Amino acid sequence: MSILTNVELLEISDKIIEVLDSPMEVEEYEGDVVPAVEDLTDANEGLLVECAILFVDIRGSTTLSDTSWAKSMAKIYRAFVRAMVLCVYKSGGRVRQIVGDRVMGVFVNDKEKKGTEKALEAARAIITIIDYYFNPECRKKLMEKKYNVE
Repeated sequence: MSILTNVELLEISDKIIEVLDSPMEVEEYEGDVVPAVEDLTDANEGLLVECAILFVDIRGSTTLSDTSWAKSMAKIYRAFVRAMVLCVYKSGGRVRQIVGDRVMGVFVNDKEKKGTEKALEAARAIITIIDYYFNPECRKKLMEKKYNVE
């Protein structure tokens, strides 16, 4: 493991002080989707975005992955993430980040609907998909695997 030198630590400290001491320019954001990371600069500038943020992941996924085959977990994660992304998009949101089985959806206010309404629509869709499609299909596939009924 590499250990940072005193010079490197001071360099990081200087960057922290530089950011904290410089003025912050903030402007109202007018778009209806959050800008892509590539469209933002590393300057001390910010955008005020009226939006709602929704995080969703598989409850108990660490325990589940500890007791399941790697291929099965990969399929479960892929199916889950794909379904969650579709729920977010179809509810007017955009996916900002996927980390493991966690999906972050951002829902920006627009002229027709508030971001909170869009996020609630996504949450309802997610619960419906999980309860009536995802969980039953996963149980069915896992039982088929368990009893070799493929």
